[in-house]
Amino acid sequence: MLSTTHTWQRLLMLGCCLLTTGFACSRANGQALLISLTNSVWKYEQDRNMDDTGWQSAVFNDETWSSGLGLFGFEVNPEIDPLIQTRLQSPQLPAPGLGAPRVYYFRTQFDYFHGDFSRPILIISNRLDDGAVFYLNGEEVKRIRIADGPVRYFTMATNTPTSGDATGWDVFELDNPPLRWAPQRNVLAVEVHQRGLSGDIVFGSVLSIEYVPYLWPTPTFQVVTQCNTASISVPWDGGIQPASFQWLHNGIAIDPALNPTATNTTLVIPNMQQQHVGHYQLSVIYRQRPVMSSAAFLSLAITPNDWQGSIWMTTERTGVRVNWDGCGALEHSTNLVHWSDVPANPISPYDVPPILDRWLFFRVRR
Repeated sequence: MLSTTHTWQRLLMLGCCLLTTGFACSRANGQALLISLTNSVWKYEQDRNMDDTGWQSAVFNDETWSSGLGLFGFEVNPEIDPLIQTRLQSPQLPAPGLGAPRVYYFRTQFDYFHGDFSRPILIISNRLDDGAVFYLNGEEVKRIRIADGPVRYFTMATNTPTSGDATGWDVFELDNPPLRWAPQRNVLAVEVHQRGLSGDIVFGSVLSIEYVPYLWPTPTFQVVTQCNTASISVPWDGGIQPASFQWLHNGIAIDPALNPTATNTTLVIPNMQQQHVGHYQLSVIYRQRPVMSSAAFLSLAITPNDWQGSIWMTTERTGVRVNWDGCGALEHSTNLVHWSDVPANPISPYDVPPILDRWLFFRVRR
């Protein structure tokens, strides 16, 4: 078997996963192929009712099961038939001692080598007729055209494929799935059910793995003295650029019009105030996937005897100008009772728009 390691941005190490059947890993567009649609080896059972046997488990003994290469099926559709490597019994032909339609069980194994500073996403693309339940290491992870509730041998699929046969793809993703690290092996198990007395059965999967980075702001906690500058960064070297960056404060996106660094890898807060205290996270769209960093927390320290700001007014040719020492947020009021922040949180000096200069009072909130 072969393995491939790819270092991504000094942040992300891609560990390639291998099929225990001997398939070599391949990577395309940031994905490593684990299982191909055709020629991948599965164990399968089509002649027994496997209810309550624990057949989905990673430790289940499937040595008595048959082995075959995907694609599996009983199908006459000329688009599908040439892809079938393992012929199955017709679902309309009952299994020994059981009624029709048959249920088909499949199991395959693969190794997972963890990529440092990353989380895995499994992309599972299926040729499927009619419905199925998917299990990873004994844990149910997906249903396709199977209703909620207990699944038994005679559970029917809720529908047929959109195309009528398995000529299209049923695709789903598992974000941070329940994988076991090598040398433990992973087992993907699938049970395929029919819709009524369907005359065909098709099953095959393409399993790929993709990695997205875990992000840690640096530092994750800091105390900033009031009116000083705060800075939080996430290391991102830029060789592979994401679609976007966006900093969030307590879960709310920071408006770039109020802070131009809100869409950079480094967030800068030049005038730390009480309203800036809280959790900060960087949201990244990477390979069309949202990636959220862990949270950094900013706390505020107020210097003793320095809590009260002062302002002074000057008259310029353009009108009235408000000046202060640069520390704190400028507020205005029309009645000295109700105060609100001046829009866009200006820095000193602030030129009051002429239409407003006769009607506003100003103060600085520290």
